[in-house]
Amino acid sequence: IERYPSIEFVEVPAGSFLIGSVNGFENERPTRQIFISKPFFISKYEISILNYSMLVTGTYPIVENPGLPASGISWLDAIKFCNSLSLSEGFEQCYKISNDTVLWDTSANGFRLPTEAEWEKAARGTQGYIWPWGNDTPADHLANLSSTNLTTIDNTTEVGFFPDGQSPYGIMDMAGNVYEWVADWYSATYYHEGSSITYDPTGPENNGSLKFKVVRGGSSAFGSWVAVSGFHDYEDPSVSGHALGFRCVQKIP
Repeated sequence: IERYPSIEFVEVPAGSFLIGSVNGFENERPTRQIFISKPFFISKYEISILNYSMLVTGTYPIVENPGLPASGISWLDAIKFCNSLSLSEGFEQCYKISNDTVLWDTSANGFRLPTEAEWEKAARGTQGYIWPWGNDTPADHLANLSSTNLTTIDNTTEVGFFPDGQSPYGIMDMAGNVYEWVADWYSATYYHEGSSITYDPTGPENNGSLKFKVVRGGSSAFGSWVAVSGFHDYEDPSVSGHALGFRCVQKIP
């Protein structure tokens, strides 16, 4: 039976780190200490076209380089992939999906999207780096950004193409290439209103007024200013723009 290729995971330890940015945009402030109470696994690379198409049939045509990140992925597409991966590997599915309503079963042991806090810790570690690789201004060999000037399909590069730009935990492409969906709803004032939530935050509660999900890491369409680890952007979860991709996480028992 033909199976999807292995998805490599990296462990991110429990502990505290500084979230947000001192000099960034208003929705990144204030900075505060966040504590992640349990270690978790996160995929070392963005989910590739090959990973995605071998688990979700009929999605992608044959492409020249299936090692490119799966892009054009909506938030709902991403969580459906996580459920399919959980089912394939014999784990409990984390999401219960009914039409456009999604419930996250936090007790499930399968695969899911990272929370915004988990994503940021994986990207910057405990050192508070501006970018995953440190505080130095990005160069062409560190990330696929608009300044990199590579001519590729949709301006994306094969996952892991920039090993020198890895995060402190050895995670690739957390800056540039494609934006990455996370679990949280987006609120422009959440960092102010939620500043007292310091343990395992999962983002603002949606009372029906929130319309967007957070995306992280920037893409090849933008410069270094959107690739900083503290920058959080947003997108309609039903949108499947060409610069939208994702990676998966799994809790560690």
